[in-house]
Amino acid sequence: MGKYYVQSGTLRTVVQAESGRKAAIWAVHQAMQQIFPLDGPPSTGDEHPAAVLHAKVRVSERGFDRADAGQLTTLAVLAEWNEMVTALDRLQRLLHHGEVSPESTDPPSPADPPNPATDQLQTLPSAIDPLE
Repeated sequence: MGKYYVQSGTLRTVVQAESGRKAAIWAVHQAMQQIFPLDGPPSTGDEHPAAVLHAKVRVSERGFDRADAGQLTTLAVLAEWNEMVTALDRLQRLLHHGEVSPESTDPPSPADPPNPATDQLQTLPSAIDPLE
C-alpha cells in the first residue's frame, strides 16, 4: 500500500491505500463522517471545524500542493463513496436483521421468485479515473 497526500478545500490528510482513487474515497469518507457519522452521534464541532471540500480532490504520493498531483472531481468521489456506504448499509441490514442467513450459501433455485433483499449487489462502472 502506498502513502497518499489527499487535499480538497480545507481537508488535508495523509492516507495509506492501494491506489490514489481509494485514498481519495477514504479522505472523503473522513470528511463525511463529520456530518453523517456511520457509528455514534454526530460531532458537536467543538473538536475541529468541519472540513469543506472543493470541486476537485487532489492526490499525490509526494506531498501536498504538488503541481503533478492527480485530480478527481469531488462529485465523482462522493458518488463512489455513496455507493460504498449504500452497499455496506445493505449488507448490514441483510446480516443483522435476519433477512439473509450468513450460513445459507445455496443459490436460489430457478423456481424461487426474485427477492430484492437477497439480490446480489452490482458494481456500477466507476466515474473516477484511476490515479495509479
